[in-house]
Amino acid sequence: MASSVVSVILAQSRPLAPISKPPTNRNGLVIQTFIGYPLFVPKLDRITIDPAVMGGKPCIRGLQVTVGTIVGFIAAGKTRDEILLLYPYLEAPDIDEALAYATWRVEEQEVAIGGS
Repeated sequence: MASSVVSVILAQSRPLAPISKPPTNRNGLVIQTFIGYPLFVPKLDRITIDPAVMGGKPCIRGLQVTVGTIVGFIAAGKTRDEILLLYPYLEAPDIDEALAYATWRVEEQEVAIGGS
């Protein structure tokens, strides 16, 4: 059953022909490939993952501010300006990339392939 689900997902998301070189689209998304078919991964220069910082959670520019912290503030109704007042060493693009990273991770799907 799982393999038929995988086939449907790949059939719906792949282009007519495999691509050989991953391009970058106009929205800054780097198109990476899986078995020759594109996967969209945001180009994020400000999000870092380091086991020595915050236990390896995604952080902003290596600082001790996690993506989850920013998303939590936004979910609680804080504005960008309020977050920047709380963390004066952050910049507006840091918040943008934190939200872009969180959005990308939420949309990511894990699919079981083979096995039982």
